[in-house]
This record gives sequence, C-alpha cells and structure tokens, in this order.
Amino acid sequence: MLFRSIAAISGSKGTGHLNQAMFHQIREADQWSHYQAKSVKQAIVEGRVEGSEGSGQPARDADKARIARYADEMATIKVEAEKCRATSEDHMHRYGRMSRAAMIAQIGIALGAVAILTKRNAFWACALVAGAVAASFMVMGFLGM
Repeated sequence: MLFRSIAAISGSKGTGHLNQAMFHQIREADQWSHYQAKSVKQAIVEGRVEGSEGSGQPARDADKARIARYADEMATIKVEAEKCRATSEDHMHRYGRMSRAAMIAQIGIALGAVAILTKRNAFWACALVAGAVAASFMVMGFLGM
C-alpha cells in the first residue's frame, strides 16, 4: 500500500513538473522570438541613422531614442528568457527525481509480489530497500535536490 502511494504521488507530481517545464520552455522560446524581433527593428533604425549620417544629414533624435529603447527592451526580454530557462531546468530536474521514485516504487511492488509468491525473505528485503530508495527520490523531488 505504501509503495503504491509513493508511485502514485511521484508519478502525478512528476507529470506536473514535466508540464511546467514544457510551459516554461515554450515561454522561453517566445521571449527569444520577441528578442529577435526587437533586434531586427533596432537594426533597421540603426541602418536609417547610418544612412542619414552617411549622406551628411544629422540623425533624428527620435531614431536615437528608439535605438536606446530597443536596447533596454532587449535587455529586459533577455533576463525574462533566462529566468524561464532556469525555471524549466528546475522542473525537469524535479521531474527526473519523481519519475525515478515512481519507477523504483513499482519495482518494489513487483519484488513484494515475488516475495509473497516465493515466500523468500531476500525478496522482501529487496522490496523494502526499493521502497526506501523510492521514498528518498520522492523527497528529493519535492525539495528540488
């Protein structure tokens, strides 16, 4: 009964972490796409400024302000994308721990069944060790270790 609980909780929480990791990966990709769009806009304005300066005309103040604004926005977007990546990696790490806990708990259940059928204490001992290892992986998944 305990092993089934460990397997069920670990599997459920692991799936939740996997979903969150995927969500943050998608959000990170969106942020980098936004970053690239701002970069293209900035390059267009910089080209316009260089063209006007190359023809001897002074660059418009609005264009210089727009270049600075794009640089600031790109810095903010970059920070947000990096946060999304870190969050995604944390969720993937937790998912790995939880999925290992579920797998080891299921192995413990199978060993317990073999112990019942064969009436051998060695299988019981292995099942108990598997349960302890599964519980430790589950705790590490919850704590993010």
